[in-house]
Amino acid sequence: VFASAQHGWVFSLLSYARLYCRHYGRAAGVAPAELAKRLWGDSYFDPDTRTFKKAPPSSGAPRAFAQFVLQPIYKLYSQVVGEEAPTLARALGEVGVRIRKEDFYLDTKPLLRLVLSKFFGGCSGFADAVARHVPSPAAGAAAKVAR
Repeated sequence: VFASAQHGWVFSLLSYARLYCRHYGRAAGVAPAELAKRLWGDSYFDPDTRTFKKAPPSSGAPRAFAQFVLQPIYKLYSQVVGEEAPTLARALGEVGVRIRKEDFYLDTKPLLRLVLSKFFGGCSGFADAVARHVPSPAAGAAAKVAR
């Protein structure tokens, strides 16, 4: 789970893969669950074959996590911090984020928090992690009784 309490976002690899596929379509024809598996570790995207590889397709090629997750987040941060309202509105529209006209004139920190929380949506990343790693009440109770 990746999160920023200061900027109001949280995501898991699966929730990010869903977000990515919703905005950009399937990456290399890969479903969100499969994309999530390829976003971590030594996985690289080859733009020529549009497939994921275990080895970099070229010298200095970024890992899939850097290419598909970090770079888009960095771009979003830099656009919110550095762009004028009309340019920012266009950029946000491209990633499906809509904010009110008066919100464009917020100070940087509240604007970042608003944009990023809208981009990442609710807390599905946290919910994914809880569902995957926290045992059911029945299983958890059995473990507590055994202690």
